[in-house]
Amino acid sequence: MDTHSALSPQQLAEWFPRQLVSITESVVDQPALALPFLGQNGKKILVLVHEKGFAHTADQHLDFLVSVLQACRLGLADIALVNVAEKNLNWTQLLEQFQPTV
Repeated sequence: MDTHSALSPQQLAEWFPRQLVSITESVVDQPALALPFLGQNGKKILVLVHEKGFAHTADQHLDFLVSVLQACRLGLADIALVNVAEKNLNWTQLLEQFQPTV
């Protein structure tokens, strides 16, 4: 003997004119996508370049930057190198992700 019966949508609407469960819409902020960068941002130093056609920067420019960093007793692990070419960025996004001190 089957004791399970289904109610039609009309019967449900008649029997329960109000909502049985309150459903509130929650809005979850989607985290911004992380910007690609070179380095590890260890000392929170943000270096911005604008070079189209490169993921980060041209090899000769990277070599020069590394030599300047070494003269300051720093390395790529201390900075975040971001190429802003062809990206629609704003300062807020850069500051939130990298939290630069210099």
